[in-house]
Amino acid sequence: MILLTGYAKFEYARKAVSVGQKEIHSYLIEFSREMKLRDEGKKANLSGGGHNYMKSHYMENVSLEDVACHFMLTASYCSRLIKESMGSNFTQILIEERMKELEGKV
Repeated sequence: MILLTGYAKFEYARKAVSVGQKEIHSYLIEFSREMKLRDEGKKANLSGGGHNYMKSHYMENVSLEDVACHFMLTASYCSRLIKESMGSNFTQILIEERMKELEGKV
């Protein structure tokens, strides 16, 4: 970072920068905490709701993009959350639901 100052003594500018850094650091820590909480909420929502969504739409031509759109997520982020919260990827879960239905009909 380059800092230009009109003060004769640079100490004033140095103090201003250090106070700014502390505030920025605090803000970034708080922001990180909020993002973690948001992600945990999305995981919880997706783990229950995502599985229910796939259960109710498994016979349709449902895609990962459909599920992501339903939960207002990007497809790649949705894929990662599905894997983390449900233990399997989207395709595996969809196939398992379809197989359960077929087993019930046989």
